[in-house]
Amino acid sequence: MKALLTSVAVVAFTASAALAQSGAQQTQQRTTPTCQQALPQIENLVDQADQAGLNTATAETHVDSAREARSSGEERACIEALVMAQNDILKRADAQRQQQGGTTN
Repeated sequence: MKALLTSVAVVAFTASAALAQSGAQQTQQRTTPTCQQALPQIENLVDQADQAGLNTATAETHVDSAREARSSGEERACIEALVMAQNDILKRADAQRQQQGGTTN
């Protein structure tokens, strides 16, 4: 179970880095990923969280919303839904760690 939570945390960190909005005019090498690029990462995060025993229903709803937004060409709505899915998983993983006696920084 600890290994799965660790892998969820690693994927979440990777996904958060992928979804992070760059500040005012950072180097051109850093660009915000598109919905198309970020969606598989968040789907993977949700799958791993589900395998770790987390309740992923809310995150899955957000991922479905992201898919719909992508299909409609609504890039911003897609990214926002993916961020909400990611945040839900991170919140639930943190809560589970706390219940198991883990610490967070």
